[in-house]
Amino acid sequence: MRERPRDRIFEVGPEALSVAELLAALIGNSTEAVERVQRLLRHYDGDLLRLGEESPQGLTLTIGIGRAQAAQIAAAFELARRWSQFVPSRRLQVRSAKDVVEFLTPAVRGVQQEILYVLALNAKNVVTNYRPIFIGTLNASVIHPREIFHFAIDNSAASLILAHNHPSGDPEPSREDIAVTKRVVEAGRLLEIPVLDHIIIGEGRYCSLKERLLL
Repeated sequence: MRERPRDRIFEVGPEALSVAELLAALIGNSTEAVERVQRLLRHYDGDLLRLGEESPQGLTLTIGIGRAQAAQIAAAFELARRWSQFVPSRRLQVRSAKDVVEFLTPAVRGVQQEILYVLALNAKNVVTNYRPIFIGTLNASVIHPREIFHFAIDNSAASLILAHNHPSGDPEPSREDIAVTKRVVEAGRLLEIPVLDHIIIGEGRYCSLKERLLL
């Protein structure tokens, strides 16, 4: 690769560059930068998922990747995760739990904490907005329905869907998951904003509490 990666982005467009060239463009504009990221990719066996999940500290263990380069790469992957959350949000129509799983999986993949998301839907089950409402292990004593329904009312939601990840990869609901769900569902009944489902996302699997008849 004799051409500098940043120059090639302007000459042929980013879509024409290899993964190594794209990563190299983040940390420099030289063939030496390409060689450094090639070493980095070999360290992770070319697995971008593993690379994207690595901590900045872990990235610096590769020869040639310093703190500044590790921070740039980590920032790029985090930006990609956040960007992916916004792309389909205005046109996602929820027909099944699987739709929600496919929508949120990029946001929670590799995350080591539980994140509870609330999705606001209109009368046609189209997601009008969504947001993470809580980070940490779900517990009925700390999950406040008022925060969830404040968001719902602000977005004129006809209904809601809850979803959260299990970093262990096992989507089996815990007793607290069920308790939190029942508490929020009951509040929704009082406010006439139904909670349609609570979906737990694991590694390649998911659990719908609606399908399990646990709502």
